[in-house]
Amino acid sequence: LKLYMFACVVLCFSFGAHFNGSYSVAVRLPGDVAPPSGGSDSDVPQPTEASSTPVRKAPKKPTAVVQKGTKSPVKELSNVTEQVWLDEIYAGRMPVVMRQMDLGSCVQRWKSPEYFLQHDAAKKVSTRISTDVLLDFVNKNYRFETMPLSEFMAKVFNTDSKEKYYFRSVGENMRKEVSDINQSFPEIAADFHVPSECAKTITPERIHSSALRISSKNIRMWTHYDVMDNILCQIVGSKKITLWAPEEVRHLYFHGTSSSAVLDIDNPDLSQFPLFAKANRIECVLHPGDVLFIPAMWHHNVITLEPSVSVNIFFRHLSEDQYPLKDLYGNKDLVVAERALGQVDQAVETLKQLPEYYREFYARTMIEKIKAAFVSNQ
Repeated sequence: LKLYMFACVVLCFSFGAHFNGSYSVAVRLPGDVAPPSGGSDSDVPQPTEASSTPVRKAPKKPTAVVQKGTKSPVKELSNVTEQVWLDEIYAGRMPVVMRQMDLGSCVQRWKSPEYFLQHDAAKKVSTRISTDVLLDFVNKNYRFETMPLSEFMAKVFNTDSKEKYYFRSVGENMRKEVSDINQSFPEIAADFHVPSECAKTITPERIHSSALRISSKNIRMWTHYDVMDNILCQIVGSKKITLWAPEEVRHLYFHGTSSSAVLDIDNPDLSQFPLFAKANRIECVLHPGDVLFIPAMWHHNVITLEPSVSVNIFFRHLSEDQYPLKDLYGNKDLVVAERALGQVDQAVETLKQLPEYYREFYARTMIEKIKAAFVSNQ
């Protein structure tokens, strides 16, 4: 008795993985006649040196191709009018550089460190100090030091210093109040105003906070996003800004925080952050008088190209009740989003009660439900 077992197609499914191949197996039971001297059963074709039938080779596994993200310039507009701001820029919900806007006398006055010897000179500022170009918000590779504004400005403009300085204004009561440059720096704040073209949108009722930012040359801030809309007004020096759209969050390694774990965006460690290579970015350089509109949820990274002074105005896009009451920096999740994220955390803990085999299935089912409801196929 001779038994032949043929496994023609083997197909396994386990969350999308499959194997497809063809094999033949011959089993000879006791008492069967031995096969011909060719070494195999005659009715199962076997290739020999004289045979024209080629040996079937296993197909090569395809090489994984990593899609590289694109790099494009931020849209730039000159001679921006109120109507262009309202209809094209603000309604468009995309970053736009508005060149040479009227920000007040600050563009001329603030470019000299000596100016700060007579204006708000004694105001104490708490500055970050580091010898590292890449500031790390998570691991805190910097120290804080408090000094008068006039002394701080002299250090910032000392380009020979090995230490890097970065200041971001906070509220007078930093644990309870948002930053307000009019309150903290009344003398120099009088030199600055929001561009008149944006005044109907950026009203006192909608403004969340105003932040003065002063930093040394060649210092890079960590990648982060804000839940508020924001105009970044460049007063002194120049800085390069890199931005990623909200949907790029899947490539940026935020790990549940508002700051990315990827510090060096130009030379990332792709063995640690492989998905970062797929992220699409847009870039621009701001000069004195330029204003960058950064819509809420757009991730951004900033490096100063020379000693820099700028002002951020954070303002609400949605109604005030959509934002948490105690958000001092404009980066806490929206009220509804925070509630939904909490429910996700609860769902994760609930699924942990299942064995892994079932847990993974339902986790993927849950992910697909969310994607189908909210994520564009584009």
